[in-house]
Amino acid sequence: MNRTRVKICGFRDAAAVEAAVEAGADALGFNFNPPSPRAVTLAEAAELARAVPPWVARVALLVGADEPAIRAAAEALETRCVQLYGPWSPELLSRLGDLEVI
Repeated sequence: MNRTRVKICGFRDAAAVEAAVEAGADALGFNFNPPSPRAVTLAEAAELARAVPPWVARVALLVGADEPAIRAAAEALETRCVQLYGPWSPELLSRLGDLEVI
């Protein structure tokens, strides 16, 4: 039987990251959508990502971002996993083939 995996999004402080890890989250999502009150900057995300142990996935959440922004977010989190919202061209998705797009 497969185990259900849990991803929690919207982290803005280290205490929340630590609590989610201790609660058993499989993945933590970091929001890079500036209109959101839960959005983080690249620098904030990089700092928070340092508190995430290697067995917990880090996911960059982006809305309507271009390829450089997507890659910068993934790099800040040291992850290959990006969660994209918005209309994406097949060409862009093809160029992102080295990333795990969810």
